[in-house]
Parts: sequence; structure tokens; C-alpha cells
Amino acid sequence: MKMSPIVALALTAISLGYASAESRSTNNIAQEGVAPPCTGRNPHVAVPSAPHGMFVWLYSLDAQRALNLFKRYVIGKDPSLCGVSAVVSWSDVEKSKGSFDFSKVEQNLKPFVDAGLTVNLLLSAAGEGDVNTVTPDWVMAEVPATTCGGVKLPVYWNPKYEADWSAFIRHAIEYFSHKSPIKNQVGYLRIATGAGAEAVAPPGAYGGPCAKPLRDLGYSYEVWKAHSLRILDAMASVPTPHQIMAALPQVPGGKTIYDLPNVFAAAAAAKHVGLSFESLGVGNVAAPGTKPGQCQPAKLHWCAAYIKYAGVVPLAMQPITASRNTNHGQIDISNLLQYALANKIQIFELYPDEWLEANGATDWHPFEPAKQAKYRAALDSASRVLGVAAIP
Repeated sequence: MKMSPIVALALTAISLGYASAESRSTNNIAQEGVAPPCTGRNPHVAVPSAPHGMFVWLYSLDAQRALNLFKRYVIGKDPSLCGVSAVVSWSDVEKSKGSFDFSKVEQNLKPFVDAGLTVNLLLSAAGEGDVNTVTPDWVMAEVPATTCGGVKLPVYWNPKYEADWSAFIRHAIEYFSHKSPIKNQVGYLRIATGAGAEAVAPPGAYGGPCAKPLRDLGYSYEVWKAHSLRILDAMASVPTPHQIMAALPQVPGGKTIYDLPNVFAAAAAAKHVGLSFESLGVGNVAAPGTKPGQCQPAKLHWCAAYIKYAGVVPLAMQPITASRNTNHGQIDISNLLQYALANKIQIFELYPDEWLEANGATDWHPFEPAKQAKYRAALDSASRVLGVAAIP
């Protein structure tokens, strides 16, 4: 995608005005003044031929207010936005077994597609909240379920569940690789092994009062590890021009808490499946006053795998929350993005808040005018490494 001269000049001005001394010394591209494009090869990331960039994370494709705000303030206006990473609920697509309909997904992604942006699909098998409306009713009627913790979830390691979810995975990869009208704008597919589009195990896997009921259903550390690896096999079973991504699972029960993510990462890398985690900011690693640098393997479940496989497969991250929130610790937006870059992460799935703040969304009620320049500078600095979109 060719960048217009106006965009190139604008980004040059941005780089001169916003690049900090630290970012100039860390990222040579900042000295050049012109960012690489969001699509195509990018020599400034660890895996140049793989997807790269900053994408807005949309939990629901029906989040109309967020889409309306993005159409007004961001899409087609902010070159730091490479596209969208949108959650696709299994129940929205396969309402009866073997009957698939992705038209709603494609229609709701139209604002991004029409702007020439990349669309990434995050395939979700079960809900993460108090209610699970993500797993299709026909699946829940045919497989055993866990109910401890107040939410009804499938027994993920049940053979029938695994077969049905694996069939959906294979169909989705095949469809978006060869049949979908948006296939040429798909960047990657991130695929669930547990809840969400992630690897969240059911209540009890991490201890507490639900541990015994879960064991009674056959759960153990080894069972969860085997389940995760079988779903990984399904992800890698379909030839595709698109990158496949998977979240690193983490449950206790191994020799250390890092055993499962490391085993999964090794298996994923061998199949060319990229790695993801969804909790950057935990442990105050990007708090105000911190200095971005390499992660510490003894403190973070993803760190050892990311150090080992940087440059082998693409690495992705999603923050634990929007940076303005403090419910999971303190997050400084500049430190967050630079910390990710320091750890050779090349795919950022960011909350809508970051772009709405940076682009002065005055009718978005959390907007704080005093913070706009800081957010604008943080996004622009990261985009000089990760890429920019062409603006008409």
C-alpha cells in the first residue's frame, strides 16, 4: 500500500517533534523519520514478513458506539491505526451444527475494510464473564458443562467439544483464506484454546472452591496441557496464507508456573503459530516512572517464551486494560508501548480508548484534553517501528 507524500511529510514532522532520546537510541527507524507501511515486509520488526502494527481490539462486533466514534475520529484519519482485531463469537457464526454464516462478521468490519485497513479475526469459543453466550446452544446441549463459579462453560477437554471446536477452526481458516470477500485484507486469526479468544481455563483450574468440582469432571494439569496442544494441532492443520496466532496458556500444576506456556510456545513455534498474551501491564511493568526494557522471566508467564522465540514467530500483546484504568495497576501509555517494543512484540491489540484520547474525541466522555498530546506522541512513536496506514 503506497503512502501518500502528504502522509510521509506529516510523519516526518511527527518523528522530529515527538521522538524521545530513548526511542531514538532504541529504534533506528525513528532517526529516519518515515514509518514503514502497515502491510508488507517491515525490516524493523523481529519477523519482517509477518503481520505487524497497532490494531484496535473490539470485544463485540455489535459495539456500535465504539464503531461510530472510530468512524468519526480515527478510521481514515489516523495513520497509526493499522486496522482492527475483532472478536468473533462461535455462536454468532454456527447457530446449528455445520451451518456457517460469516456475513455479520464481514458487514460489521466494513468501515475498516472500506478504509483499506487490515482486519484480524479473534475466534472465541466461550465467554469470559458471568454469562456464556459464546458457545452455541447446540454444543452446550451435547457436552458436559462446568457450573461452579456462576457461569456455565463447556468441558473443554471433552472429545465431542474438541471435535466441534476443531471443525469450526478448520472451516473458519479455510473460509477466510479462500472464500471470504474480505480475505485479501485479513492479517491474522487468533484462536482460542479456552475462554474468550484466549486460553483462560474454567474456574477451579487456578484453585479455590471450584477446584474439586472441576477435578470431578476430569480436570488436571496434564489434561489441560493435552487439550491445549490438541487445539493447537487443529489450528495448524489447514494451509493458509494468513498468520495463525494463539494465546499462551497458564495454569498451576507443572514443576513451575512457566512450564505450560513454555511447552505450548515450543509446539506453536514448530508449527509457525505466533504467540500472544493479554495481560501487559500486570506487575506495574509499564507504570509511570518505569524504564522500558527486557521482561523478567521469573515474574511473567510469557517472558521466557518471548525471549526464546523472538524472530522465530510473530509476538503479540494485549494490555490487561485500557491505560486510563487503574483496576489492574498503573499503566503509562508511553511506557506500555515502548516496553512492548523493547521485548520485540510486533502486534499490538490496543483498547479503543487509546486512539479516542489521542484523536480528541470530545463526545467520548472519558476524554481528557490535558492527556491528548501524550497519547498522540505515544502512538506516533510506536508507529514509526510498527507501521502506518495510507490515508487518502
